Amino acid sequence: MKHNNTARRILQTTLPTFLITGTLLLAGCAATPASEPAANSRTEVAPLNNELSSFGFADMSSRDIIEELETMAVNDRSKDLSASIQPTELILSKNEQTLSLPLPADQFYLSVAPYVTQTHDCTFHVPTGCQGELGNTEVYVTITDTESGKTYYSEETTTYDNGFIGYWLPQGVKVNVTIEANGKTGSVLVGTGAENSPTCITTLQLKPV
Repeated sequence: MKHNNTARRILQTTLPTFLITGTLLLAGCAATPASEPAANSRTEVAPLNNELSSFGFADMSSRDIIEELETMAVNDRSKDLSASIQPTELILSKNEQTLSLPLPADQFYLSVAPYVTQTHDCTFHVPTGCQGELGNTEVYVTITDTESGKTYYSEETTTYDNGFIGYWLPQGVKVNVTIEANGKTGSVLVGTGAENSPTCITTLQLKPV
């Protein structure tokens, strides 16, 4: 079953963006956060669309950009563009230009790559570089709040070509993520919202039931 992106869309707002001078290296999966430039090195960018156009994302929000990059076929990835999903912002890098886009307020993006035999270390998801083991695989995903018991997602879906599956969650919650596929299952506990909260989960191993 195809990933139900329409059902996932939460409230989306028009957000400001900042141009960061200098080059940010975002190759592969980021195990540590990118270094933060000095505050006086940031200048507000206006209008927003001019900067997004130079990255090929005119008239798109940070949510839209993440969705496009996540669902893109691996063979279609740009060699010039890098993206890193941090807890509160999306950082784009292309041709020595870097752009920081805030994520929607009170929302947290979590990307999970279930695996059976092979995985990699990752903290902050890089949709332009990260590659999971189980691309285009039918899975059943359940995400539940460990404190309130609320179920945020319970669905049959398909991992993206990059082997990941992404979900928008509230900031500041603890969730249990369970994934089932081909008679195997696995779970992992994840917290959202802290400055160092991982947006990339590659530790969910699927084992026989």
